[in-house]
Amino acid sequence: MLIQATNAQRVLEIGTSNGYSTLWLAQAAKQVNGHVTTIEQSELKLELAAKNFERSGLSEFITQLRGEAGGLLQDMPDANFDLIFLDSKRSEYFRVVAHP
Repeated sequence: MLIQATNAQRVLEIGTSNGYSTLWLAQAAKQVNGHVTTIEQSELKLELAAKNFERSGLSEFITQLRGEAGGLLQDMPDANFDLIFLDSKRSEYFRVVAHP
């Protein structure tokens, strides 16, 4: 609902896991012609999520990135997002958001 209410075109999820939350985000992003970028460190979880995205038919609305979120965001040429969903270890939130 938040994605649609704010017309969030660029959505970032930190912590993909098996992709359950990503699918909800992508379903809403699709309605506003948006896109979800999701970041995960675990290769196993990324593979599991990719299969779930394919089965859902929403994979074209999702970009998966592997790595540590703070470093990836720092190196992105355009790391501006309309909505950020932090779904990783809470102890990591400050480090990711405040990454120099």
